[in-house]
Amino acid sequence: MLEKTFGLFYFLKHPKTKKNEYRYVYLRITVNGEARELSIKRRWPVNRWDQSSGRAIGAKGDVKNLNAYLEVLSAKVYQAKLVLLETERKITAQSLKNHVIGNGENQMLLQLITARCKRIEALIGKGYSLDTLKRYQTISNHTRDFIKWKYDTADINIRDLNYEFISDFAFWLKSFKDCGNNSVAKYVGNLKGIVKGTVRKEWLKSDPFIDFKTTKDEVVRTALTKYELRAITTKIFTIERLNNVQDIFLFCCY
Repeated sequence: MLEKTFGLFYFLKHPKTKKNEYRYVYLRITVNGEARELSIKRRWPVNRWDQSSGRAIGAKGDVKNLNAYLEVLSAKVYQAKLVLLETERKITAQSLKNHVIGNGENQMLLQLITARCKRIEALIGKGYSLDTLKRYQTISNHTRDFIKWKYDTADINIRDLNYEFISDFAFWLKSFKDCGNNSVAKYVGNLKGIVKGTVRKEWLKSDPFIDFKTTKDEVVRTALTKYELRAITTKIFTIERLNNVQDIFLFCCY
C-alpha cells in the first residue's frame, strides 16, 4: 500500500534530567501523519547543529562523519520501505522503525514465549495466577521439544511459521505427548495468541495460523460433594479477580 505522505527528520532531543550542551540525536519517521521516533545512539552539541536542516554544521571531520552516518541511516529507511512494498506489506511509521532497529527480522519463537513467561511471572497476583505461568512454561517446553523433533534445531524464526507448523504441533501433542483434545486446543490457542501479537506489532504481515481451527470436546462434569463445596467456600485467594469468581460460583451453587 502506497503512503500519501512520508518524511524523515533528524533532531536533538532535550534530556529529561540533565542540562548540558550535548543532546541525543533522534530520527523522526512520519507516514500519513503518524510519527515514530528512535535514537541513533549518538550525542551532539546544540551549538553545532542546524535544527532546520536536521544536520550537524561545521567543517570538522566529526561533522562529516555524523552527517554521512545520517545519510546511510536514511538510505536504510528507504530500503526498508522498498522491502515492505515488494512484500506487499503496509507501510507505516512503526513498520519502518521495526525494520531499521531490527524488530521482527530476527525474532525467534521460543524467545517470544520466554518473554511472555517472564511478563506473566512479573504480574502474578496482579491479574495472572501461578497456574497461568505454569501453563505457559509447559507450552514453552512442548514447543522446544517439538521444534527439536521436527526441525532438529533449537529455535525457529517467526517468519518461518506456517499452517504446517501448527498442524504438526497439534498432531505431535496428541501422538507424542498423549495430550487430550481439550489440552491440545488450549496449548495451540495460547501459542496462536502469542504469534497473533507479532502481527499487531507488524513483525509479520499476517497470522500464519489463521486457518487452523481447534474445537473442544464437551465435558460432562459431576456434582461437587459437600466437602468439595466447603473447601471452595473456605479457600482464600490472593487475586481479587479470583475472589469475585469464587463469590459468583458459590452464589450459583447455592
